[in-house]
Amino acid sequence: MENEKKERYAELILNAYNENIFKITWSTIGFSINIEKPEQFPKMKDKDFQKYIFSIINLVAKLAEKEDLDGENEKDLAIAKEIYLRETDLKDHLYIKKNSKIDCFESLEYEIISHRDKDDAQKIAATSAILKITTEKSRDESICAFEISERDLTDMIQKLDGLREKIHNIRTEDKI
Repeated sequence: MENEKKERYAELILNAYNENIFKITWSTIGFSINIEKPEQFPKMKDKDFQKYIFSIINLVAKLAEKEDLDGENEKDLAIAKEIYLRETDLKDHLYIKKNSKIDCFESLEYEIISHRDKDDAQKIAATSAILKITTEKSRDESICAFEISERDLTDMIQKLDGLREKIHNIRTEDKI
């Protein structure tokens, strides 16, 4: 690929990434690029651009996994490093995705629902949410969907916040 074209592509990738136009989703078998509004990133339809962006993201993964980068293009590596610096705890994340012996978290979706009063359908008796958690192992996905009240949701969030803090503390202590 010619240098001028590569430089344009590099600038497009960094601008789009920094503006959160696309997000890299890391999975147990690799990664995907999620674009919420494809009209904001029409260049993704260009096959050369697709090859280039995937090669950059492969470099990001190599950086995280501390693979040998000898022979890699310095400009491409600089772009990958910029993205890598924004991908928090990617090293641990990829290690878990590739080495876990059990299912790994993939995604969380939700829908807020209202239960209607049995006697008067115009009145809301209760409001809750349906959570759908998708997990993955290699190419297999599992889905768990359940209804949750605000009280249980608050309890779950508190436990998850506590867990996140403990993991953060362990990771921080390891780096000292």
